[in-house]
Amino acid sequence: MKTRLLFIAILFLQTTLFAQSETDTKSFLSGKTSVYRSYGNGKSQSIDFSLKYPSDWKKQEGERPHIAQKFLKTNGQTSISYLVLINRIDGPKLSQEEISNELNNVETSVPNGGIFISNKKNFKIDGKNATLLTYKMNRKTSVDNEVTMFVSVYSIIYRNYLIQIQCSVGGTTGSQDFAQIFESYSVFFSLVANSFVLQSKWK
Repeated sequence: MKTRLLFIAILFLQTTLFAQSETDTKSFLSGKTSVYRSYGNGKSQSIDFSLKYPSDWKKQEGERPHIAQKFLKTNGQTSISYLVLINRIDGPKLSQEEISNELNNVETSVPNGGIFISNKKNFKIDGKNATLLTYKMNRKTSVDNEVTMFVSVYSIIYRNYLIQIQCSVGGTTGSQDFAQIFESYSVFFSLVANSFVLQSKWK
């Protein structure tokens, strides 16, 4: 009986999360969003950009030096989030060929222990060549707890900066079908990436 009730509870929460992804997508399309602007944020490394996020999502500073900003929501033990990372590529100004090579090799950035899923190329974000890397990650947070994350990373290069929009869905391993929830948010994450505007281009 307890097993059946647990299954029903998980199924209900998962159905709720699927409905939530549809709600978030519709909100984005209907303009129920706020705009984040990085101007003045030291973690953006002088790169001025803007990005939309649902008005009811949380906005917070990144924990690490290269995370310019993070946007997230939680539903039970499931976390849905996206963040912007900016890393400088050392050396002289990159040529177009070098930029292409960097983007073509982003799949090598899958973290240790991560499982490569796919890599989409030949599309643009705000007029810049872009790639989309997707992978799965299982990570131990304690002896008795493991977290599963599905991650999509949109990457572009501006001057000598690698700019990445990292989108993820995850939570305690086994508590949800994170693969399906992640898939249900694919359109939403695409809308997020396409809302990115590199304001620095116009200065």
